[in-house]
Amino acid sequence: NLIAHCFFDGYLDTATTIMIGSSVCRSLCEMAKSTVTTLDLRKTGKVLTASDVARLVHRFRNLTSLDFSYNTYISDNHLLQLSPLAPTLTVLRLRGCRVTDDGIVTFLESRGDNWKLTELDVSAVRKDGSGCVGDAALVAITSRCPALRILEMGYRSRLTDDAARSLSQLTRLVRLDLSLCSLLTGAVCGPLSRLCDLRWLDLSATGLRGDGLQILAGGLERIEELVLRHLDQVSVETLEAFVMRDNSSLKVLDLSYCG
Repeated sequence: NLIAHCFFDGYLDTATTIMIGSSVCRSLCEMAKSTVTTLDLRKTGKVLTASDVARLVHRFRNLTSLDFSYNTYISDNHLLQLSPLAPTLTVLRLRGCRVTDDGIVTFLESRGDNWKLTELDVSAVRKDGSGCVGDAALVAITSRCPALRILEMGYRSRLTDDAARSLSQLTRLVRLDLSLCSLLTGAVCGPLSRLCDLRWLDLSATGLRGDGLQILAGGLERIEELVLRHLDQVSVETLEAFVMRDNSSLKVLDLSYCG
């Protein structure tokens, strides 16, 4: 009746109607707080402060998916405000934000082993001084987020072989992006080859060579798409090691710009 009155009469003309309208708005607000599970805040025009993020978390207490991608002002201070979402949050995307190793470690350790994350994107993070995402963040991720199925850490992540070996703990991974992690070498291929459920892997522009790729070809039984752009010393033998496997599930092998 209230909606009909507004649409057809064009105004709220009595105190009673206004009170009803106010009550309806409050009910809708409470409904949103309890039912909204996904917030997509990519490239927002408004700059959110850490306090704004804290209010969002308090208001939408059942969030399972949150995307802050390409908001270059999102920093460690913003990230720490998300800690109360640990019991419900399964998807967190921070691509192109300004988070660092320290922020990610503090964020994940703030709630111990309560994290339910199945997807985490900390790729293409913006450098701020000496801050970047690297080994410490990855070790925290592999120890605190065992349910991860998608991990994006490509482009600007300063990962080394020592930390990358911990990826073997994420046995549920189906998608992994380590592209442009130029410090990685063939030493990571052994641990990566043991990720039996992995379907998609990007190791473009890393320090991998043909011998490491041969090791990789000996595992990854379920891999469907393998992206290996801009690698050096990739031979015909390496190519054969992937495409000639028995019962191979590989559908796409991208060797663009390889030497």
